[in-house]
Amino acid sequence: MVTRYYNAKIYSEGKIIEGEIIVYNNLIAHIGEPVMGTMADNEVDLKGKYVFPSFKNSHSHSPMTFLRNAADDMPLGDWLNTQIFPKEAVLREDECYWFTKLAIMEYLRGGITMASDMYFMLDPIAQACTESGFRNVLCYGANDAVLNGKSPAKIYDYGFSQLKGNFIRYRVGIHAEYTCSEKLLREISEYVNDRGEPVYVHMSETKAEVEACKARYGKTPVQLFRDLGLFNAGGVVYHMVHPEGDDLDILKEMNVGVVTCPASNMKLASGIAPVKEMLEKGLKVGIGTDGAASNNRLDMFRENYLLSVGQKIKYNDASALGTNEILNMATESAESLLDLPMLGELKQNSFADFIVADMALPNLWPVENIANAIVYSGGPSNIYMTVVNGKVLYKEGQYYINEDPDRIFAKCQESLKAIKDRI
Repeated sequence: MVTRYYNAKIYSEGKIIEGEIIVYNNLIAHIGEPVMGTMADNEVDLKGKYVFPSFKNSHSHSPMTFLRNAADDMPLGDWLNTQIFPKEAVLREDECYWFTKLAIMEYLRGGITMASDMYFMLDPIAQACTESGFRNVLCYGANDAVLNGKSPAKIYDYGFSQLKGNFIRYRVGIHAEYTCSEKLLREISEYVNDRGEPVYVHMSETKAEVEACKARYGKTPVQLFRDLGLFNAGGVVYHMVHPEGDDLDILKEMNVGVVTCPASNMKLASGIAPVKEMLEKGLKVGIGTDGAASNNRLDMFRENYLLSVGQKIKYNDASALGTNEILNMATESAESLLDLPMLGELKQNSFADFIVADMALPNLWPVENIANAIVYSGGPSNIYMTVVNGKVLYKEGQYYINEDPDRIFAKCQESLKAIKDRI
C-alpha cells in the first residue's frame, strides 16, 4: 500500500519543507519536495496543513484513567497510600484493558502515538494497544508488595517472552527504591546484569524520598542504584526532581536518561526538575504525562508548556529552555532515550508515525514561529490527524482503533462502578 500525503508543510529540524510524504506500508519512503510520476494507492491532500513528528509520551500509567479526578490536592505520600494503592488493589485485568483503551483515545486525540507504561498488569495493556494499533514500551513496576514473594526473574522472563510485537516493547521496571527491600533490589541487579538490560524506575521524585533513602543507606537513590549495579546497562529514571551532589554526573556516566513529568510534579507539589542543567550535562531527556490520577490530562501540549514555564521560574530566566529543544524532547528524543530505532525524526525509512496539525485556527494565529506556536499556544484541538505505523488512527474527531468509542466509554463506566462496589 502506497499513500501520498501532499500539499504539506513538513516540520523538520526547526524548518518547514513544503512538499509531501509518501508512505509505503508502514515506512516513510519519501519526504520532501514532490516526486514526479509517483503511483499511489491513496492520495491525501493536506491543503497546507503542517506535519510534525508525533508526540511520544515517555512515562505514563495508562490504566489509571479510572482514578482521574478521584484523588486530588494531596502530597505524593498520602496520595499513594490512602487513595491510589487501595483502589488499584481491587482493579481487575478486564477493567485495566478498557481503561487503557480510554487512554489511547486521549493520546491519539492529542497527537501521541506511543506511551511508555509502568504498571503491575501488563497483558491487558499490551492487548489494548495491539488491537488499537498503538505503540507502548511496557515495564512492570516491581516492588515487594506487588510481587508478594514471587520471583522478579520469572515476571521479567514472562515479559520478555510474551510482551512483544509490532507495537509492544518490554523493559525491566522497578517501581521505586522506597517500595523495594534491599534484598529485592539485589535480586533485580543480578538479573539485569546477567542479561545486560537497562532499568526503568521512579527516582528522586520528592525531597522526602531522597532524605529517607539517605537515612536508610547513607546514599541518594541514584548513588544506591549505581552501587548496587542496577545501572550497569543504563536505563531511564522518571521525574528526577531532586538530584543531589553528583547524581546527574552519575546518570550521564552510566548512560541513564531522564523523563520529566511537569504537570504531575507541580500538581503533587513535588517540585520542578532541573531540566536545563540535565541538558547542559548532555543527559538524554524525554517528557511524560505520568498517569491521569496525578495529572489529570494525558496531554503533551500541556506538558510542553509547563516544562517551558517551569524552567523559567526555576532558573529565573525567561530564556531558560528553547521551544525547539522542548519539541525535540517531546517527539524525537524517545528514539535514543527509550532505544526505539526508526521512531524519532521524520525521515526516509523511518516508521510512518506522524501528526498533522491545523495551524489555521484562532488559538495559533498568527503563526510567527512554529515551535513557539505549538509549545505556547497549541492544544489537542489543533490535531487534525494522527498516523501510527502508516495507518490513520484519528482524523477530525473520528477514531479508527477497531473499537466503537461509545462502547469504550460504556465499559469504563461499568468497570468504575464495579470497582467502587468492591472497595
